[in-house]
Amino acid sequence: MNTNDKLFNLKICEHNTCDMYGIATESTDHLFFDCQVSRKILQQVSDWVGIRLPVNNIGVWRSQLKEGKAKSDMLNALLNVCIYHIWDQRNKVRHDLVIYAPQFTTKTVIAEVKIMVRASMEKTKVRGVDGWVTRILNWNP
Repeated sequence: MNTNDKLFNLKICEHNTCDMYGIATESTDHLFFDCQVSRKILQQVSDWVGIRLPVNNIGVWRSQLKEGKAKSDMLNALLNVCIYHIWDQRNKVRHDLVIYAPQFTTKTVIAEVKIMVRASMEKTKVRGVDGWVTRILNWNP
């Protein structure tokens, strides 16, 4: 990913700091795990699914993907949608000078994941979904 640290080193941009807060160097690790905006989004999403997923360790998120088909599909979709929206948020700040509250981004992530998981369940005709997935799909922020 072309984060500011890489762009700065290539002399493509004038600074290497985080576009969202301008405090730290914007690396991939910073953008997805250390940035205040990213941490809030990941913490809110972790709270939603009711699993203590550390906001600074993608490996722990991935380790949860082995816990049943529906749960695995949901967590995989969740991780991918979070990464996409954090990157999208960064680009909106960088190119449009617009920043949304992390809560707005979290609600968008949740809505998209619910749609994806329901579609996947219908497509694969998943039956007997466990209580965790049902609770998550029915939860509204």
